[in-house]
Amino acid sequence: MLVAQMGRNEYKGKRVTVTMPTEVFDALEKLAKKETRSNSQAALFLIQEGLRERKLISDPDSEK
Repeated sequence: MLVAQMGRNEYKGKRVTVTMPTEVFDALEKLAKKETRSNSQAALFLIQEGLRERKLISDPDSEK
């Protein structure tokens, strides 16, 4: 189940701290605002998307 599908108090995932170039942060922040997500949610979305493209995690649409 994706984080976006879970209630606020259900998710008990791991945390990570990332230092990134200003240009990357600015792009992430712009995406987050455009999609009305927090920066953390936008980063998670992009990480999941990249991992799915590399077949390291399953695509939730293919599980239906």
